[in-house]
Amino acid sequence: MEALEYLSPTVAARLAREIAGYRGQEIFFGGNLGDSGLVEEVELLARGNPRMVPVLFERATSFDVVLHNHPSSILEPSDADLEIAASLGNHGTGFYIVDNAAAEINVVVPHREAEAVEPLDEEALVHLFGPEGEVAAKLPGYESRPSQLSMLRGVIRAFNRGEIYLCEAPTGTGKSLGYLVPAALWAHRNREKVIVSTHTIALQEQLITRDLPRLRELLGVDFSFALVKGRNNYLCRRKFGEFEHDGGFFAEEDAGGEDQLATLLEWGKATDSGDRAELPFVPSPFLWDRLASESDTCQQSRCAHADRCHVQKARRKNFAADLLVVNHHILCADMALKAKAGRFNAQALLPAWKRLVVDEAHNLEDTATDHFAIGYSSLAIARTLNLLSRPARGKQAGSGLLRLIAGRLGQGHTRLSADDQQTALSLIDMLEKDRLQHMDRASDFHLTLFQFLSGKEGGDFGEKKWRVKTGVHREAGFHEGFREPVEGLSASLEGIRRRLEKLVKIIEDERDDPEWDRLITDAQAYGNRLAEPAGVLESLLDDAPAADEGRVRWVSAQKLSRGALLVQASVSPLEIGTQLREALFEPAATVVLTSATLTDHRGFQFLRQRLGLTAEGAESLFRPVLEESLPAVFDYRVQCAAFLPEDLPLPQDPAFNERSCGIILEAATFFHGRTMVLFTSYGQLAAMRRILSPQLEALGIRLLAQGDAPRNRLLDEFRGAAPTVLLGVNSFWEGVDVPGEALSCLVIVKLPFAVPSEPLAAARTEALERAGRNAFSEYSLPVAILRFRQGFGRLIRTRSDRGLFVMLDRRLLDKNYGKDFLKALPALRIFKGNSLQEAAETVM
Repeated sequence: MEALEYLSPTVAARLAREIAGYRGQEIFFGGNLGDSGLVEEVELLARGNPRMVPVLFERATSFDVVLHNHPSSILEPSDADLEIAASLGNHGTGFYIVDNAAAEINVVVPHREAEAVEPLDEEALVHLFGPEGEVAAKLPGYESRPSQLSMLRGVIRAFNRGEIYLCEAPTGTGKSLGYLVPAALWAHRNREKVIVSTHTIALQEQLITRDLPRLRELLGVDFSFALVKGRNNYLCRRKFGEFEHDGGFFAEEDAGGEDQLATLLEWGKATDSGDRAELPFVPSPFLWDRLASESDTCQQSRCAHADRCHVQKARRKNFAADLLVVNHHILCADMALKAKAGRFNAQALLPAWKRLVVDEAHNLEDTATDHFAIGYSSLAIARTLNLLSRPARGKQAGSGLLRLIAGRLGQGHTRLSADDQQTALSLIDMLEKDRLQHMDRASDFHLTLFQFLSGKEGGDFGEKKWRVKTGVHREAGFHEGFREPVEGLSASLEGIRRRLEKLVKIIEDERDDPEWDRLITDAQAYGNRLAEPAGVLESLLDDAPAADEGRVRWVSAQKLSRGALLVQASVSPLEIGTQLREALFEPAATVVLTSATLTDHRGFQFLRQRLGLTAEGAESLFRPVLEESLPAVFDYRVQCAAFLPEDLPLPQDPAFNERSCGIILEAATFFHGRTMVLFTSYGQLAAMRRILSPQLEALGIRLLAQGDAPRNRLLDEFRGAAPTVLLGVNSFWEGVDVPGEALSCLVIVKLPFAVPSEPLAAARTEALERAGRNAFSEYSLPVAILRFRQGFGRLIRTRSDRGLFVMLDRRLLDKNYGKDFLKALPALRIFKGNSLQEAAETVM
């Protein structure tokens, strides 16, 4: 049909002109309709080649229609066209195909105006999952749970009314079904994307592999869903092609050995998804960094592999899905990008969305803080510099981007003048020397910093952090001792970045050659990666009076395997509530926040304050924030007992570790292992392990500790038949699910108050104190209580579980705040005294 039936004459003329200017090759445009119903304005989205133009989905769905030319003048949509049209159509964006003259048009999918939403039928859905509903009739042994139905009602109302709903759903509620039913049905019926965000991989896998497929069968509704992974999880076809051509770039120790190299080569040729999760091993960081898809090294439509890009294929699937499962890191990265662009309802890492469910929401603040921070990482810098240039080692030839650029210049694959070639080669030579000097300088600084932090905190265990105060509050010892090396490192990184910038400027005119294009793209990317860490290092020494306002600076050092050091520095926001309110709660139509632990002893007050949902902040949202704390599902008085020994010394007493190990041994003996012990520091774990190890070995009980193996492997061994005691720190306090007898006794060694020197915690308490508020009761205590509840939650996971909870920190009994910790636990029997056996026998 004639194009002018759908395009204004001005737009038709511009399309024809742009297409002719690109020699008739394929182009994609975004267009918006005027009052006449014709496309009256267009914007270029992407240029390509005769084989394919990848659509920039992130931008495309912000337009009314996407227009695409077929150079052949055959306007029938290809399979790729249909896939793109379907994805766009799900967002109301039309898809038109025109000929090169913009005279003929095929409207594959028309623009769809926003439709009135179809509300969910609350009573019908509650009945469906109630004791007399169809689900109970379909599933033998199905148990309708009142708490789950209450949550279901709350989530339905939040979707129907556009509310923010905070729901604490204790273990056993079945909360995933409580939010997935409304989320999936709303997305499917209203053709509106819904995001479900989790903190842990385990919960993501549960939703994708078990809960959502089962729900689709129960509802009889063919809604679609997808798991969104970060770009770095996917193989870059361009980089893999380079790897095939020059696999010698990797030494075997970098690549994980000859077997891994061979397996990866075979997988890379055969994989349909490019998802590294398909590999039977975890590739070495250096190897995967060289092969992974990255936004800054992506050539997008200029890439020869664009039509088969693994990332674009995954994104097309994501854009077509009704419901997307993501992790908090992707959600917060998406928010950060939108906040930076000031376009909160557009596309960034995720498609445009209006409704969100956040499970494991107690982790949202920390994750958001990370994503609104800027940082320096010694490992990230080393990897970037190794990709830039890697010296010869033994039989392994030197390699890296600089060698490749020098090689092309030396082989005459250039149109540069002789002077420009010589200047480029001189810059490359200087960059090689700069890299070596920087690595030597960095190595000295990292070792000195590690020794400094170890002296402050004692021992070599775990990560050492130090808050860097600036301005009038600065720490003289740090500033005087580290000013010269920090300034030197910052200047060194900035110097390398500037030389790279000069090199790129000289070779920029070669970009129309595909081989040069990829080299220039990589050089720009590596240079840009050095800008932020150089700035972070420089900011550590900022003496301006306002340098500390609203920001926290810190450095850390940690000894890794093989003696390597990881040094990091960060400038983080002191509070994240305002950013969350502006980038999440205000733009979204519905937000559901849920977890088993959202409240402390005072209810939701602390969570709301941390997330920017206090009464003052909520007023700017122009809608209610609803709260609901569901009752415990399990009968803790029957299933669980707590033992609080009264004769132990305080944790700071030198005798505490030895005396506490006696109680752990008593528990391990009574329960034949089956005991998990949670610590607040690696140092104390190591000290008590040395005491416990020979005594447990004499009893025939195996001792495992965090760091011996990956967490999942440790948990698999702990679940096994052999009597075992497992010692854990940090990540073992949450996300650990060991139902049944395998975990019969849980021991918490100390109340989980933040270490006073922890930078963010220290800065936040100081800010409260400066404001004349009680930092302990308003911040330190609520944080510790939430952590305490998370740790306690590892013990009872099902209705048939039985277990003993042991708290070795007598402050729970002696201090006034001890009652606040106990108040935050479910009602259970508490045994005080010196007889663990008496308490343990009640749960057998």
